[in-house]
Amino acid sequence: SFMSILFSLNRFPQNGTIKDKSGLPWGCTIQPFAPPEKLEPPLHVCGNDVNAEAIARCSECFAYINPFAHFNRHGWQCPLCTANNATGKRYAAPARRRELPELAHSAIEFDVPNGDTGDDDDEDGDEEREVSNAAKPVFLVVIDLTGSYEAVEVIKSGLLGALQALPPTSLVGLVTFAEKIGVYDLSGPTPHVKHIYIPDSGPCSLALDEVVRVDHFLVELAACRTNISNAIDSLQPVQPSSLIDTGSNLSRGFGATMSFVVDFLELFEESLNNVRMLTFLCGLPNFGDGALTNVAKGDKEPLVPQTAFYKTQAERAARSGCCIDLYVVTSAYVGLPSIKFLVTTTGGNIMMYENPETATLPQDMYRQFSRPYASHALLRLRTSKHFKPAKSFGHLYSDATFENLYHIEGCDQYKTFAFDFEFNESHSIDDDGPVIQMAFAYTYLPSLHDEDRGTIRRRLRVVTIRLGIARDRKQLYADVDPNVVLCLITHKLIRATLDEGIAEGQLLLQDWLTILLTHYHDQLDQDAGKKARGSNNILGNKNKNNTTSTTNSTDGAPKPVHNFNNLEAGLGGMGVAGVAAPGQGLPLLESMDLAFSKLPNMRRLSRTIFGLLRSPLLSPAVASSASGATTADSDIDPDAVIYYQCLYSALEPQFLHRAVYPELASYGAPNNLSSGGLALSRAGVSTSGCRLFLLDAYTLICIFYIGGGESEQPFPPSKSSLIRRSVDALKQERQVTPRVVMARAGTAEEHSFSRYLIEDGVDGPAYADFMATITKSVASLRSNYS
Repeated sequence: SFMSILFSLNRFPQNGTIKDKSGLPWGCTIQPFAPPEKLEPPLHVCGNDVNAEAIARCSECFAYINPFAHFNRHGWQCPLCTANNATGKRYAAPARRRELPELAHSAIEFDVPNGDTGDDDDEDGDEEREVSNAAKPVFLVVIDLTGSYEAVEVIKSGLLGALQALPPTSLVGLVTFAEKIGVYDLSGPTPHVKHIYIPDSGPCSLALDEVVRVDHFLVELAACRTNISNAIDSLQPVQPSSLIDTGSNLSRGFGATMSFVVDFLELFEESLNNVRMLTFLCGLPNFGDGALTNVAKGDKEPLVPQTAFYKTQAERAARSGCCIDLYVVTSAYVGLPSIKFLVTTTGGNIMMYENPETATLPQDMYRQFSRPYASHALLRLRTSKHFKPAKSFGHLYSDATFENLYHIEGCDQYKTFAFDFEFNESHSIDDDGPVIQMAFAYTYLPSLHDEDRGTIRRRLRVVTIRLGIARDRKQLYADVDPNVVLCLITHKLIRATLDEGIAEGQLLLQDWLTILLTHYHDQLDQDAGKKARGSNNILGNKNKNNTTSTTNSTDGAPKPVHNFNNLEAGLGGMGVAGVAAPGQGLPLLESMDLAFSKLPNMRRLSRTIFGLLRSPLLSPAVASSASGATTADSDIDPDAVIYYQCLYSALEPQFLHRAVYPELASYGAPNNLSSGGLALSRAGVSTSGCRLFLLDAYTLICIFYIGGGESEQPFPPSKSSLIRRSVDALKQERQVTPRVVMARAGTAEEHSFSRYLIEDGVDGPAYADFMATITKSVASLRSNYS
């Protein structure tokens, strides 16, 4: 089910020792703008009679009053910090309290009054900051004209479709760039563009408002729809060609153009709210400020930004309340390791289309802009006093002044963020249980089909959850959410690969699984009544040099683990302490439980981690052999890796799982679903007894058919069949339009299906070989600490 907040451990560890002995990450994912109809617990949307001003807040921690507050004769006690607060007139009558939405519902949403900052004395940061409800949404379009004819045409098609989905009250502005910047005057029906040349370095000679009058540059969609459409229709590439990746030698002043537009946003920051910038890029920025060079073959650090220029522009844009979406329409290198900050800092998305002729850009844009949207948002995470958020992950940035306050300039219903927790000093959680509260204040832009489409309102969503306590490791294991574990591990892996490189990230991830399985087998020993000898911290003394590789040693046995200190730093200290060693020698390999068979919720975790190792995050492959050879950073495609990092870091857990380890289902017939969750192997396909399959890899959906047999089935299946209707449903539930492939065995399209049978060792190690290496590492680790 969908929830605003999901936890890796649905019962929190009572203390740090229990958490460390589990080997599991402790944290949560938050989908703050999830659709209300899909939330559990249900979201109660308050009417106009309740607003943020009326809801009581704790005088100590500023948490909002909630159903877990305890009333006594002196007032009410905050369930987060335990401070006592005056009751107040609204809560004075006990019989009326049950009727108040903030006390009856743990998830509520209400309006923030226009011009009201909520709590003038709030020294903790103000999630109800003042934003005028009368502000119009602003859409700035920035287009690269150095692309091919097909690239520019698909961009134009996407923009014309998006105009149909934007609110009629929107303000729209159009800028183009190549070796010079074009600023469009949209006040008349005839397209009129004024150009300014981009210097080799430094800012342009004129500001945007000096080139075109502001009220002619930004025009209302309802009044000037024809003018805007005519301007878009008039766009032509600077060097028309039918070649997909033309323009590699053309001057492309993308960085200078971004600085030019952001200068404008800063100048008019007070009058422009809710700005969304749609940027289209068709090649490598190679001219003016922010110019990049092509990544050289053999580059040892291809993921390291070449310049901090784009990070600076992103921070300026975010402070001006602007969210930036980037659409890349080329298969050529564009320098995403440097450019990505424009998106990740401002809450935007990166969309990549290698071939304009098959690009789903028009569908994606229409879908993006027809759905509800949250802008200029603040996310506050409050917790009970025993623990606190330690790190944040996703397309947000921390407030410079206040702890646990995060800025999100753009947020759709799918966007997900992650946080990991740590205990405050030596505290343990008391018997009342931990409480966590999310407050999400945002400017609400309704969907295309909402009757209030043209109305912008400031809203506040508050979700408060109380969880149970796990008093030992066994209880912790029983309440694990493996999808949230995957999400936290993926975020930490992304950060580790950016800091240490792809090869190091691969080893760290394998080490984490080794350590988790070691903790798990320690628990199995305890359950079996075995008495472990001692309780060792397998991190050892931090001043000592620990073993540094999981690769096989000269005698063929794996060394215990790669580098524990690097694991602690790289993957954020996921709990690598307190492993009790087995009482005797090396455990029998065949007796080891690598599938977590005693834990139904974790039985697919090893396969999922294998999928993560084989995913595009660690492209092109984890290893060339089962012996542990890793991918050299110089062999990767930097743009592809960064694209998938940005995509995966914003996915909710269930969709991330599909992206990492695709869902494979078999059908006895087009209208007969046989089974789901099949292993990604030829054995999984053949043992299903079916000839029709549906593979969902998030960005690709494949219907695969093996012909022959007693009864030949029609292929492709009819649009009214269950399998085709399932495909249509899958396409609707995600941000990116997936590519749909109909593949038949023995044809060229078969590779679209077979390449995902990763357990067979397609383009990388097989699952059996991977697990054999992990098995030896676990056995060796347990033996070495006996």
